[in-house]
Amino acid sequence: MNLSVVDELKVEECLRKCKCCLDDKELKALWDEHVYDGEQEIYGLLLVECFALPWEPSEDEEFICKLCVSRLREAVYFKQEILSTEEILSNEIVTKDGHCPSTQDKDTTIQYISQDELDQYTILEDALSDSNEPQEVATSLPSISPEDRYEQVEYLEMEDQTAQEKVVVLDLNPEESSQDSSIPGALSPELTKRKWPKKKKKSERTKQYKQYTLQDLRCAVKAVRSGEMSLAIAATTYGVPKKTLAVKVNVDGGDGDEAKESSNEKHFQLIEEIKKILLHTTAIPFKTKTTRYYCFYCSTEGPTFEDPDDLRKHTRTKHVHERTKIELYMRPQWLNEIIKLDVDDLHCRTCYMLLPDWNHVFVHLAEEHDLEFDQAYSKVIPYALDSDLKCVLCHQNFHNFGHLDSHMNNHYSNYICYECGDTFLSATRLDKHLNVHKVGNYPCDVCDKVFTLDKYRAKHVSLVHNQESTIKCLYCQEKFLGLFQRHVHVTEHHKDKVKVLTCEFCGNCYTWKPYFLAHMKRRHGAEKKHQCKHCDKTFLMKYELKNHMVRHTGERNYLCGLCGESFTRMISLKKHCQMHKEFNTTIEN
Repeated sequence: MNLSVVDELKVEECLRKCKCCLDDKELKALWDEHVYDGEQEIYGLLLVECFALPWEPSEDEEFICKLCVSRLREAVYFKQEILSTEEILSNEIVTKDGHCPSTQDKDTTIQYISQDELDQYTILEDALSDSNEPQEVATSLPSISPEDRYEQVEYLEMEDQTAQEKVVVLDLNPEESSQDSSIPGALSPELTKRKWPKKKKKSERTKQYKQYTLQDLRCAVKAVRSGEMSLAIAATTYGVPKKTLAVKVNVDGGDGDEAKESSNEKHFQLIEEIKKILLHTTAIPFKTKTTRYYCFYCSTEGPTFEDPDDLRKHTRTKHVHERTKIELYMRPQWLNEIIKLDVDDLHCRTCYMLLPDWNHVFVHLAEEHDLEFDQAYSKVIPYALDSDLKCVLCHQNFHNFGHLDSHMNNHYSNYICYECGDTFLSATRLDKHLNVHKVGNYPCDVCDKVFTLDKYRAKHVSLVHNQESTIKCLYCQEKFLGLFQRHVHVTEHHKDKVKVLTCEFCGNCYTWKPYFLAHMKRRHGAEKKHQCKHCDKTFLMKYELKNHMVRHTGERNYLCGLCGESFTRMISLKKHCQMHKEFNTTIEN
C-alpha cells in the first residue's frame, strides 16, 4: 500500500478526536458558538488569540474535548491577568520628571535587561507602596513600553535549561533601531515575526505519538515536583514532551481530577499485573468480535482465526517480542478495562509447573515467586479455547464462544444492573444490557408488526425487509446471508481450507463444526430428558420427541395442495409431490 494512502487513513481516524490532545471523549465543535456563564465562546478563536496558532476553519469538522476547554479557559484568564498587570505596572513606573518614558525618547534606544532585573518587576508594586519616595525606586529600573514587552514574550520559547541565563533584548525605539543596523542586538520587525517551517507532504511526514510510557511520565513528574531535575532535563531524560510535562506538573487536583487520577492509577496497576502474568505464564491474550477470535496485538484489523491452535501459533511466532508490551494495546482505557486470556494447557514459565486451576495461578505466583496481585482478580478473564468449550471456573459446557462469554458475567460482578440485579464484568456490557429495560412500542416502518424492544425491531428489519449479505467469507471478499451459506461456499471454492472433524466414539465425519457439536451432544453427550408417554424411548431434543409422537397419535398434519392427501411427516409429503412432478412431465412429453 502507498505510504500516502496509509497517512490519509490515519488522518481520517483522527478526525473524530480532540485537535489538542487526540482524546475522543466529551467532544465539542471547535468552530461553533458555545455559551458559558452567559457569554458566547468560539474555542478555535480563543486558541488562535491565546497561543498565536495559524489555525483556520476547515471543511472537515474539528473538535476539542471538555478537559482541553477548561485548560483553554484557564490560559485565557491567565493571559488577561498578565496584560492587566502590565497595564498597572506601566502606569506606576514614572521617571523623576513625572512622565512615562515613550519610544520617542532619543536617550534610550536599546536597553539590555538581564533575567534578575526582570524578576524585580514582580515586587515593584510592594516597593512603591512601602517607599516614601516612589520616584527614586522607579528610576532604578529601566522603562519598557507594554506593547514592545508583550511582543517579545509572546513568541519566546525556552529551548533548554540554560535559556534562563540568556540576556533578553528589548527594543524600546524601533524606528532608530531599524535605521541603525550597526548596533549589536538590534531587532528588525522582520526578525520578530515567527517563521513557520514549510509544510511537508503527507508521504514525508513522520507519525510519532506518545513514544513514552505512562511510567516514564510519572517518573518525570515526580522528579520535577521533588526538585531533583528541572523541567527541561526531566523532559529530555524520560523522553516526554516539555509542554505535556509542564501541564502534568502544574495541573490542579479537583474532585473530578481525583476520580480520574484514581481510575488511571488502577488501570496502570492492571497493566503492570498483566505483564507479570504474561511474563511468568504461557497465557495468550486475545480479542473477540461476534464469536470470532482475533490476535490481541493485531486487533480486529488483523486475520480471523477459527481454530484456537492457529491463534496461539500466530501469537507465539509473530509477536514474541511484543508479548509484554501491552500499554499501546490497552487504549483507550474505557474500552479495554478487561483483558481476555487463553489459559488452555497453562504452565509456569519460571518453574515449568502445570497450572490446571485458574485460582491456583495466583496462589502459585504469590507463594513460589513472591508476586502480588490486586486488579487482576476481577479484570483478567480466563478462557480455555478448545473444541470443547468449558468454563474455566465452573467447568460448564457451551455450544459456542458467545454463550461462554456471556456466562462469564456470572463470575465477575464488577458492575450490577440497578433494575434486575444482573452482574457484568465490564461497563460496556452493562450499558448494552440497560437497553433491555427500555420496554415500549416500536412499530416496523414497513409492516404492521410492533415490538417491545428497539433491538427486536432492528433485527426484524435486517432479517425480513433488508436481507443484506453481512457474513463475509474468511478467505475471499464474498458475503452471504447466513453461516450455512458461507460454509457451502467454503466447501466448494476453498476445499483446501475445510477441516474434517471425526467423532472419536463412532467415527462419523463432519465438515461443519455445528453439525459435529450437535452430533456429540445428541449421541455421546448430555442426558436424554424428553421421554415418550406411550413407550420407554427417551430423546435429547424436544422436536425429536414431537416427531416420534406421530407414531402413537397418527396425526396427519401435512396436506398435498394438488390432491388433498394427508401425511404424517414432511418427508412423506415431499416424496408424494415428486410423483406429481413426474406425472406432469410425462403428459408434456
